[in-house]
Amino acid sequence: MKREIGITKVIGCLSTVLLVFLFIGYLIVPHDMNTTVNYCFSDKSELIEFGSKLNERNISFSQISDTTVRISKSNENQADNIFNQVIK
Repeated sequence: MKREIGITKVIGCLSTVLLVFLFIGYLIVPHDMNTTVNYCFSDKSELIEFGSKLNERNISFSQISDTTVRISKSNENQADNIFNQVIK
């Protein structure tokens, strides 16, 4: 007996796989985004200067993308002061 695979079964299987991936992504991604602050720059030189000043003051940071830096909320005031100096 020949087993037929119809378009409905294919779409059903692909939909199930998509829902499983979305559920796994929901579980993996952190939900509490209130512990960090992001700083975005339009110019790469501003980002480099900002990073060097953060290193001088021993403030830990991580670079999210080519133009974005993430800093913990505990260092937000110091980072704001540095950010305002850099962008002026």
